[in-house]
Amino acid sequence: MEAAAVSIEDSYRRCEQLARRSASSFYWAFWFLDREQRRSMYALYAFSRQTDDVVDGAATFTNGSAIHPATSTTASTASTSSLTSTASLASRPSLTTTATAAYPVAYPVASQVASQAVGRLADSASLDRWRDAWHAALAGDYRDPLLPAVVDTVRRRRIPPRYLDALIAGVARDLRPEPFATRVELTDYCEKVASAVGICCLHIWLNQPEPAYEAARECGLAFQLTNILRDLREDAERGRLYLPLEELAEHQLAPGPVLAMLRGAPNHQHANHQHANNEHTHQQNANNEHPNHQHTHHQHANNKHADNEHANHEHDVRPRDDEALVALIQRQIAIAAKHYEAGWETRRFLSAGPGRAFALMFNTYRELLARIARHPRRVLVQAPRIGPARKLWLAARACWGSPPHADFQPAVPPHASPIPPVARP
Repeated sequence: MEAAAVSIEDSYRRCEQLARRSASSFYWAFWFLDREQRRSMYALYAFSRQTDDVVDGAATFTNGSAIHPATSTTASTASTSSLTSTASLASRPSLTTTATAAYPVAYPVASQVASQAVGRLADSASLDRWRDAWHAALAGDYRDPLLPAVVDTVRRRRIPPRYLDALIAGVARDLRPEPFATRVELTDYCEKVASAVGICCLHIWLNQPEPAYEAARECGLAFQLTNILRDLREDAERGRLYLPLEELAEHQLAPGPVLAMLRGAPNHQHANHQHANNEHTHQQNANNEHPNHQHTHHQHANNKHADNEHANHEHDVRPRDDEALVALIQRQIAIAAKHYEAGWETRRFLSAGPGRAFALMFNTYRELLARIARHPRRVLVQAPRIGPARKLWLAARACWGSPPHADFQPAVPPHASPIPPVARP
């Protein structure tokens, strides 16, 4: 494979450009840091972003010299139907495990399965090449223009390479369509894709980062659980569900119907509304054509309306049958809140600049969790977003360096701890 003929300075510039293009809240947090720390954070962010993009199909490592847009079918799109079909939700009367016996999950046809498998293999091969390029760069063989800056950062900041290896291993798990079996498996995944990056940040911010490792681990768990809740619907479109199977079962939920609901419920509601309008129009036409039989038609319409009400009661998954899923989401919120509480301890170890950068990242993610907690049902159809004005306020609050607080207390299941309050202007 040919080497990436770029200088270290050019490599850092490429990393900064990638961070700027992403429009991430993290990019603005980096401006609280001094120049050298900021450059190192650009390199770390670029490595993390490219690792994610290789798996999500936004980028593919090719020819050992650059990251190019993917042109083949990837797991990002081909796995959309990997667990369930997008058939009308009217054929699935419940999200619960008992429903799947009478209404089994419809798996894709053979051609779809083959396409998904090819996509996952392609992404796996791309990730393997990216991993090989990373290991080669540690030995001085640079196969990608981003890696000189990454290796320079690792060496200058004494970052153990095993944490970047852990990130790649965690992201590789996204290529497997089956959900996590247990909370332990989910925690291991979160530690690899988020906590490991947090520990790398400590090496950039601190001369002696080890005492803050545990707090950073907790913070990474909080951030990743927030990501999972925020992206429930988007991940479902890719055939992914990160909620543990054991906890789904405790709430009498099955992954197939849950994925189907997340991917199709709004369209199903629109279809029901359109169907009702068509029935109403048809009834009006019938009455106009046969005025002498209006009473008969009216009685027939009432009977049909009663039948439809019964059918909707039996078949529609919203709003009644999603209560168990909302309860499970609230459970995840309570778990994430505990991690936030422990993760805020990271701030105690940091000086002014890194402390403000951390506070902005922390407050931004904690704000997302607060929005989910206030309206947990909304996340089933749309990811929460933070507007520019609110981001500016969070940045100002990060300058003050105070922990988040708020005046709300969203409901949580009886077995879960209350959610620590979050800042509001």
